[in-house]
Amino acid sequence: MTKDDDSHPITSVINTDELMRQLAQREADHQRRIQAWTAEQVQELTRPAELLEIALHHTDVDVAVAAIGNDHLGADGRRRVAGSADDARVRAAARAEAARRGEDRDGRDHH
Repeated sequence: MTKDDDSHPITSVINTDELMRQLAQREADHQRRIQAWTAEQVQELTRPAELLEIALHHTDVDVAVAAIGNDHLGADGRRRVAGSADDARVRAAARAEAARRGEDRDGRDHH
């Protein structure tokens, strides 16, 4: 088997402007999905990863707090929100919810 004379080596040209545009578009789409949730809808969610994203990043504190109070989030999620949420009020609400549930720092539920 011989190689054709007109074959070209595979080269990869990365268009960084296009890549950055695509990444920015994905992030904007993600933020729109997060911000579209209402407090009532969040109460019905069962996916911990989705609840965590909402609790960490939603701009409406009531919606973020609803995510914190959802039983599907879990102690680990509440701890992460308490330390990393965008809004200080949400961080405080996560600490309060964990205390109300009797969750200690090692993730055990004491109820």
